[in-house]
Amino acid sequence: MISPGRRIGPFELIGRIGHGGQGEVWLARPHGGRAVRWHATRAWLWAWWRAGLIDLALACRLRLAALKLAWPGMEASLHDEHGHLASPGAGHPHLTSLFGQRYGSAGCDLGFTAPGAGAARRLYLALAYEPGVTLERVLRHRGVLALPRAMAVLQQVADALGHLHRRGIVHHDVRAANIVLRAGYTEPPHAVLIDLGAAEVPLAPRRWAIYGAEGHMPPERVAPCPAPPTPAVDIYGMGMLLRALTARALVSPELARLIADATMPDPADRLAALPDMAALQARLRCLPEAGQGHPSPRRDGLEGWDRTRSRRSTV
Repeated sequence: MISPGRRIGPFELIGRIGHGGQGEVWLARPHGGRAVRWHATRAWLWAWWRAGLIDLALACRLRLAALKLAWPGMEASLHDEHGHLASPGAGHPHLTSLFGQRYGSAGCDLGFTAPGAGAARRLYLALAYEPGVTLERVLRHRGVLALPRAMAVLQQVADALGHLHRRGIVHHDVRAANIVLRAGYTEPPHAVLIDLGAAEVPLAPRRWAIYGAEGHMPPERVAPCPAPPTPAVDIYGMGMLLRALTARALVSPELARLIADATMPDPADRLAALPDMAALQARLRCLPEAGQGHPSPRRDGLEGWDRTRSRRSTV
């Protein structure tokens, strides 16, 4: 049974922080070797995580990990995600990273749980824990993200997606739940794109399944005979994300046109209007909303967000 305190590889579990169709995510830390002291530390860390008090400095000092455990039969997705993140040149400031890449612990990022009484071994993937709150949680509990900040966050996400596309990878699951705004107030917020479990390689697409969240995938990927994955999938995801971030705002004609172009049903029309992420970023920079200046934090939906705990609802 998987429970807090269990050792998995070089890690000890602190608490479960998310789950989804492919597996579950646990907050973990390299085993300290002192059982009594570690038990006290584990309880303290879990209380701090629940209170939203873990920032990047503390996470790095304690070398915290987000440990993804695949459900039986879903191991291929974790293998693929590890391959995408472990390849040369994979690192990007706005993209999730492997635990070993951030902390220099080679060989500990992928492995199996030890067999238990009647329990099958499960594949795990160790990622560097990103403290903060998901954009989905901000929108659900605060209802709004000021437009200049929203445009800045989208620029960062588009930059990470462009990096993936240049390496021949389509994220395939661009949505607010997969964007973490790091804890600790910064202007603009530092966004990190997480969860490459649904990622596709257009030159070698998956043959056994198409992963992604309902309502966020473009029409060509949910058709009875799905079209091959292309960067147009992520452009559609960015369009849907723009629509969600501006749902309660009066937007300029330029922004309305950008949303319409990014969410066109036909991928050929979509790519004709926005050939790549660089084109989308260029249009984001030219929007009137991008030059409105930064509003007072007291009037923005992010006040107190760094004190709100983050839960990853998908894997």
